[in-house]
Amino acid sequence: MEASLLRASVKVHLRKYADPLKEFNYLISLHPRPVTLARALSDRAWFQATCPDPAFRNGKQAVKDAKAACSIMQWKDEDMIDALAAAYAETGDFASATRYAAQALTIKGITALDAKRIQQHPNVVPAESTDSIVSREFRFEASRNLSSPVLPNRGPLAA
Repeated sequence: MEASLLRASVKVHLRKYADPLKEFNYLISLHPRPVTLARALSDRAWFQATCPDPAFRNGKQAVKDAKAACSIMQWKDEDMIDALAAAYAETGDFASATRYAAQALTIKGITALDAKRIQQHPNVVPAESTDSIVSREFRFEASRNLSSPVLPNRGPLAA
């Protein structure tokens, strides 16, 4: 299972976008243990929300996958909630994107490094308390076309 996720990550880095989608779909079709399924769903959601090639984007599916991943992990994994934020941004629902980005930053035990990564990647805006929701939504919308060509730094799938 891990090998499939690693192959997908490598293919994303090589910008061979059809291959990672096949890997994610294959892995999900195997109905792996819940943690692996959640990770595969979350990674597919991230990919479909942020792929630089619009042919591989699917915001609605990304939202569905990310919500399923979050549910499996009982809404306690910041990376999966972050993927949901990116998915909502892809669909144009910037209010939800901003809300979930902020929620990802509130997860108990989140490391400072993970918080910084979530705040700085192109699809998530900083959640400083001084920002207004309108300002954050605007920045989320403005960053929409600055999609990350790689999966975020999330364990073995890291760049």
